[in-house]
Amino acid sequence: MEKLIIADDHAILREGLKKILAHAGGYTIVGEVGSAIDLINILSSTQAKILLLDLSMPGAVGVELLKEINKKYPKLLVLVLTFHSEVDYGLRVFKAGAVGFLNKACATEQLILALQSIVEGKRYFSKETMDTIFNQLEKKTASNLLHYDLSDRELHVFTMIGQGITLTQISIDLSLSVKTVSTYRLRVLKKMNMTTNAQIVRYFITHGDSHEALAK
Repeated sequence: MEKLIIADDHAILREGLKKILAHAGGYTIVGEVGSAIDLINILSSTQAKILLLDLSMPGAVGVELLKEINKKYPKLLVLVLTFHSEVDYGLRVFKAGAVGFLNKACATEQLILALQSIVEGKRYFSKETMDTIFNQLEKKTASNLLHYDLSDRELHVFTMIGQGITLTQISIDLSLSVKTVSTYRLRVLKKMNMTTNAQIVRYFITHGDSHEALAK
């Protein structure tokens, strides 16, 4: 039985995953958490082999959490399960050390296949994700979309501002000070040659095809 941790802030989704894994067999759930802090705590006391990770839990700043986990627990097999798009996050997740990436809209069979693959020592990325990764590595698509130049944390703040979330709420969700969030906002505006949040929102809406399903 492979020991597995589910990290997602939606209780209903966690329950659904537990039912899927119970039906599949071969996996023992040794922990489930809904925040980045709880995840870090449980990882230090649980010898799990697999982590199903959502990138948008409270206290998590996108791929930054994945990088931290990979640094502390390099043998842990991390399968990212998120609503974020392959276009914006595929390459970042790949570089950060995840062994797999799935959109939450995937079929149950695809999730089981992904888990089987990573247990066998393989990576699991969909064809769409791999196509995106290769295109971006070849710099065919990233050059004309401003948000590709943002850092992982800047992209996460950009996404939340694009959804109309206030800086105060962002600071609460990410467990950061309002001052720190404001600093990231300023960096985003500068890199994207913008001056207001309204411009970020318009860009977010206009380029929906490039970050479809970016928001939860």
